[in-house]
Amino acid sequence: MKTHLRIAAVLAFFALLSGVTTAQESTMLRSADEKLIQLSLFNPVQLYDESTSVRGLRLGLIYGKNHNLSGVDYGLVNKLTGNMTGWQHGLWNDVDGDTLGWQDGLVNITRGDMTGFQGGAVNYTGGLMTGVQGGVVNISGSTRGVQFGLYNQTEEIVEGLQVGLLNFNRSNDPFAFLPIVNWHF
Repeated sequence: MKTHLRIAAVLAFFALLSGVTTAQESTMLRSADEKLIQLSLFNPVQLYDESTSVRGLRLGLIYGKNHNLSGVDYGLVNKLTGNMTGWQHGLWNDVDGDTLGWQDGLVNITRGDMTGFQGGAVNYTGGLMTGVQGGVVNISGSTRGVQFGLYNQTEEIVEGLQVGLLNFNRSNDPFAFLPIVNWHF
């Protein structure tokens, strides 16, 4: 019980701090539309509206939606309409822009480029995936890195390796399909 009270006190403290910054802090650390912490039950029931960016911590009980995130994103369903830099952990992680860091959940989606690690049952990167995708199903626009899974698909292996039961390289360079392992270096 004491642990829960401490966690609640820390979260309340950061929530208060998110609205109080000096002029120097806001220009050095965060722009005017960035907040230190975001707490949400579901969008639109959250501290700040969905157009706000978060540089710090975002906690969502059911569904959180914001523009950009630099920091930690922890919740059930995490939605960003911009870019993500940091760690995103939840059941469903969805980024419309680019991701730099780690997406960890059942489903991980980055519609732009992803640099880092995606780990979950389904991992999708619409652009260039630079790093590692590890899951049951891995799909990327192009790959510079490694895909580990039962089903791996990319439009082009720029430089990298696919390890899994079914490995598809739509560019056919050097191989369109190989079971167990496919590569291009």
